[in-house]
Amino acid sequence: MKSKIKERFPQWCSDNEDYELMLTDDIDSLVSCALLKKIKGYETNYYYDFQTIYELKESDVPAIAVDCDLVNGRCWSNHVTMLSAKDSVNKKSANLNNIGKISRDNYFQKFCGSTAIQIWSFYDIPLPETEEGKMALLCLDVGFKGHYDSRFIEIHSKYLKALGFPELIEVLERHTSTEFYDLIRKYNMASKIKLNKNGMLTTDIDIANLQCLFSLDLSRPDKPFYIRREFTRDWPTCLVNYKTYTKDDFPEMFSVALINRNKVCFTKIK
Repeated sequence: MKSKIKERFPQWCSDNEDYELMLTDDIDSLVSCALLKKIKGYETNYYYDFQTIYELKESDVPAIAVDCDLVNGRCWSNHVTMLSAKDSVNKKSANLNNIGKISRDNYFQKFCGSTAIQIWSFYDIPLPETEEGKMALLCLDVGFKGHYDSRFIEIHSKYLKALGFPELIEVLERHTSTEFYDLIRKYNMASKIKLNKNGMLTTDIDIANLQCLFSLDLSRPDKPFYIRREFTRDWPTCLVNYKTYTKDDFPEMFSVALINRNKVCFTKIK
């Protein structure tokens, strides 16, 4: 990652404090948590399905939400969260879109890669060795898609260069979007991570083969989770084009993400 970008990330990303992780419900979060455990030694103690936060055990250790944009608090993520250019951002968010003040107003300048690839870059982790491993990395959060969209291709390549991954642009140029979607299906990467009736994490994602591609331990906690806090989910809410929104228009918002330029998904505290 270019130093002028890295220095704009929150200080907690570089400190040596102890943190715990809050896993969310997809492969991007799982890979991101695995990277943070490998590099920083952080353990997963929470799971958030965007309606309820579950915990393994009570803890006073500060938490980092992973692949989830909190309105306040530490998080690694990749979503656009500013509802207009006048909106505020969470200053503790490690997210290129928040750091770059990307909003509805400049939406087509957004970073449209994954949370994991930001972590990969920030901590200078070597890319997967194989072509398929590099493709799988680009599949996280459909991070290849911008390369094949005329609205995003230029900015998509700009971000990959800034992250220090020009090699991935060459990978994209060697393949079609269909090949990437085929890879997603091959490893069931679109499947969700859920809790079963016993509170254990379960998924249909092909974890065994993906962790070989990434040379990364993708194992999940093997103990039951218990409800800690419940939320109300508003998904999606349409944003009327002519109004300048901010988060103040949505009281008690807890986590937020624009799912396209005119729709927002968020949870709020009950």
